Amino acid sequence: MNTMMLGQVLLLLFIGFVFVAEALSDIHRAIARTAKALRQGKPDHAGAVEAFGEGLCGISVGAASVERVVRALDGLARHLDGRGLQLEPLGKGMGVTLGVDSIRLALRERIELVKHVPTPGELAKEERQNRKRQTDIRLGRWEYGSYEQAYPEFDAVRTGALSIQIEEQYVGGLRRTWGDGKIQRLETLAEDIASGIALYLAGVKATREESERRRRCWEREQQLRALAAARAARETKRAEFVRGRVEMAKELAGLQVLLARFETTHYEPESDDLGRMIAWVQRQAAELEAQLSPAGTNSTLQQRNLFPGVDPLVDPTASDEGD
Repeated sequence: MNTMMLGQVLLLLFIGFVFVAEALSDIHRAIARTAKALRQGKPDHAGAVEAFGEGLCGISVGAASVERVVRALDGLARHLDGRGLQLEPLGKGMGVTLGVDSIRLALRERIELVKHVPTPGELAKEERQNRKRQTDIRLGRWEYGSYEQAYPEFDAVRTGALSIQIEEQYVGGLRRTWGDGKIQRLETLAEDIASGIALYLAGVKATREESERRRRCWEREQQLRALAAARAARETKRAEFVRGRVEMAKELAGLQVLLARFETTHYEPESDDLGRMIAWVQRQAAELEAQLSPAGTNSTLQQRNLFPGVDPLVDPTASDEGD
């Protein structure tokens, strides 16, 4: 056993997380492919196996923890089934969905950094590098940063301590992490985790509904503000329209007074200046008469939509809203 492996074993024994889990044969369908990938995976240099990809649960654990992981996920999937929920492999994690709400889960193994104890081979390599560096310095060939240490300063040691955590979504006041303790093991917490997930999903739903309610209220306030602003702008246009009609009526009255002064005057309608002026004033008065008539006024109002029968600027939910 090399020094690194010995250090890992000693750390695991010290922490107390070396648990022996009997291999399950009847595995829940949701994690069957993950279990197969972990069991058949080839451990990497740190002793870890992985199950990432389509139909897998996104797990990376030490080979010694595989059966514990399988048992924990199998129990969780079965207890979720009992609550009408399903554990879904997502490739890089797991998910549980209820209606339009969902959460993501991750199973992790705690990793400790321990001081690396170099092997004789690593020490020999380091000695060769040091001699070469000294030679390069003496010959002027040395460059800063061109030499790396022959071995890492720390080793990442998998402790065997497992946990499941709800990620991304956050609901205050609700538990979102379950893991190994001094006595408890993750695989014995499947029922508690399933209950916690169901409660968390309810919290996610309540949070979403409250957020949607707030959004609807905000949109409603924006709508009412827009309606109020549009009504105010229309009131200004109404007042301008009426003032314009008043001015037109004053102008018409003035033209009529002017025409009355020339009723007894003899003139030729188109043969002298006075006659042509009087004809022009008569046309202006006739035009104003047409515009100020009920029919003319109503036509202009319809074009400008200032007094519609069904008012689009009135809040339909407010029965006491005026126009």
